[in-house]
Amino acid sequence: MLIDLRTAPEKARNPRPSDMELEVPPAVTPAVYEWMRNTLLQIAGSYGRFEVIEVFCTSGKRAEMAAGILRDAGYRASVMGPVR
Repeated sequence: MLIDLRTAPEKARNPRPSDMELEVPPAVTPAVYEWMRNTLLQIAGSYGRFEVIEVFCTSGKRAEMAAGILRDAGYRASVMGPVR
């Protein structure tokens, strides 16, 4: 499973295929973080803990946060390098 965390303008600059898109703004506020956490856990729950979930964004910051959220919940998560 490959999840793209970039916004629409970021995707327009450099399109990449993914299994799912989750638009997370570059400035992650506490409310955005909580929304991202809840959404990622809901998505991951439908795939099971055995599947590797790769996440990516433009800088790598949002992807690191997302992978940490997933790992803390017991999922196998990795960061695909930044997409510029």
